[in-house]
Amino acid sequence: MFAEDVRLLSNDMFKRMLEHAEQRPEDFQDLARELFRVMQTGGRVGFEKVEWFNGGLFDNDEALPLDRDDIRLVLRVARQDWSDIDPSILGTLFERGLDPDKRSQLGAHYTDRETILHIVEPVVIRPLQAEWQAVREQIARQMEKVAEAQARRPKAQAQARKVHSVARRDEERAWREARRLHSTFIERLRGARVLDPACGSGNFLYLTLLGLKDIEQRVNLDVEVMGLGRFSPTVGPECLKGIEINPYAAELARVTVWIGEIQWMRRNGFDVNCNPILRPLDTIECRDAVLDTDGKEAAWPPAEFIVGNPPFLGAKLMKRRLGLEYTEKLRAAYEGRLQGFSDLVCYWFEKARVEIERGTTKRVGLVATSSIRGGTNRPIMDRIARTLTIFDAWSEQPWTIEGARVEVSLVCFSAPELKPEALHLDGQRVDRINPDLTSGVDVYDCKIHSRKRGGSVHRNSEFWPAGCTWQAGARMACPAVKSQWAAE
Repeated sequence: MFAEDVRLLSNDMFKRMLEHAEQRPEDFQDLARELFRVMQTGGRVGFEKVEWFNGGLFDNDEALPLDRDDIRLVLRVARQDWSDIDPSILGTLFERGLDPDKRSQLGAHYTDRETILHIVEPVVIRPLQAEWQAVREQIARQMEKVAEAQARRPKAQAQARKVHSVARRDEERAWREARRLHSTFIERLRGARVLDPACGSGNFLYLTLLGLKDIEQRVNLDVEVMGLGRFSPTVGPECLKGIEINPYAAELARVTVWIGEIQWMRRNGFDVNCNPILRPLDTIECRDAVLDTDGKEAAWPPAEFIVGNPPFLGAKLMKRRLGLEYTEKLRAAYEGRLQGFSDLVCYWFEKARVEIERGTTKRVGLVATSSIRGGTNRPIMDRIARTLTIFDAWSEQPWTIEGARVEVSLVCFSAPELKPEALHLDGQRVDRINPDLTSGVDVYDCKIHSRKRGGSVHRNSEFWPAGCTWQAGARMACPAVKSQWAAE
């Protein structure tokens, strides 16, 4: 339906096929199979030319048999305009289409656009925009040299040849450097890799792709204004990587990404790539993201950025929903790194942390339930805060799923040497972000261990937070908060 409404399928071919099948329902399956088969390789259906689509979606020509009522329903839907569909709704369709028991087992949840951008922007978009601003200033200086060389004039006629020759060399040198800076940054964008290790139907990947393409478009417009010429977009879905355990969701993710790519190209006045229209997206893998079939920790493909919404499943429910054998293997694979009673989402946080420490990944942004901040989940956040930098977070974001309101936490962390310009917590600039997603003194770790010796109270200085004072009656006063706590 989308392909037809953006004229990738010509002459309302799909609707006309449905109109014929409405009168002869027994023909529908054969007609649909013929269309899907030709879309796989390109060719003709009757006298109509069909472009080469494929991309994995048309690897086979399977089609369901529909009766007359089914066909009328599909035809009514097909008569709507699908050209500007928001691909993110595919996630909702997928979630509602799952069997309720299976949905609970998978922990399948899909995040709205605003929440996704709370992660994609600080993790992927802002750093790349900052890089471009630095490169843009370098290009601007080179273009100033070009203008200066072009405006250079000899003071005397006898100097004209020498001045002109030197000016042209300087001009050409500055031009070459400006073009090199631009092409190098475009290649940097093309080489960026973003992984969603629980990609569902691809909403994070879809919005990340739009962000990358918007950056490239801004880069090309900037250099055009500066006089370097006009350039066409080259950044595409090959920048994206995903892991998804459900094969239907993995295929939807590929479709979501391609619809987003095609819409962006049309919206910005560029032709859609052909031969094929949909290139294979083998970088979106269908497998378990945290445990291999041999019971060992699963490997992730290398990526500079990691974003996503891992499945929410409490530790108490893991054996019931995932099975006893799987849960025990999972906990054994991460023994010593995660507590046995950690929620499922902690395994994604731990793996992302390790990817940064290995130098494979620079920045990570993940969604979790707010329980990530305490209890048996707290050690993973402590480890992240101790060895990395939490640079952007939202402690509690309301989220409604199937009519139930839950609170989620959004956590963005990076290698400590990246040194972000500012830290943000709940949209506000702060000096530090604690493991429990608060700022200031980390109240959670203000553990005052006391014991009585001859009527006096002693404290363990290892846990004594800076700026706090010990008061009579075994109480601690902390200037970061307006209350007191009895010592443990």
